[in-house]
Amino acid sequence: MLPDARTRTGKPLLNEEATSAPRSGWIGVLPVEELPRPEGVKETDELYTELLDIAVQCPDCTNYARIEGIGSEFRNITKMLDPVFGCSVCSWGPSEHDNPEKWQVYYAGRLEGAMVFAMNEEHMAVLVEYLETPPIRRNTVEYPWEYRALMGRLPRGMLSGKFRGDMVSLVKRLQRTRPHGI
Repeated sequence: MLPDARTRTGKPLLNEEATSAPRSGWIGVLPVEELPRPEGVKETDELYTELLDIAVQCPDCTNYARIEGIGSEFRNITKMLDPVFGCSVCSWGPSEHDNPEKWQVYYAGRLEGAMVFAMNEEHMAVLVEYLETPPIRRNTVEYPWEYRALMGRLPRGMLSGKFRGDMVSLVKRLQRTRPHGI
């Protein structure tokens, strides 16, 4: 059973045509009535869904904001059900003329020209754990299901021994940008 997204605080998103391009640091959210079933999943099989939480910059004040919605994974965030936007500082809310709206990821930085981003605070912790795990053992470590697809999209060059330390430093620096009380 899906949690009721309407009980959360924040304003519902009205985007109907937004797209997702997390590699560039932008996230779009598209409300849909039903999550698409992955290939091989039958109608009788229950699709694993959960309340997903994405840290973004508020389009109005550029402060810390969140998008919450029900989904099956972060890789396909354009298929979130009932996405809700909430800014930690201002009371800005999306309106009909904001369609489509692009949301910039709050935790994002560049390393050797490649965009490194984290969907939320938990994703940053998982990233650090993943990067600090020796490459030979990475396949044996179990990571949360929401982030598995994102781990597979990390640039191979960034996972090499040459840049791995720099990548961990960048993610830890992003962790320090978290606003207090959030």
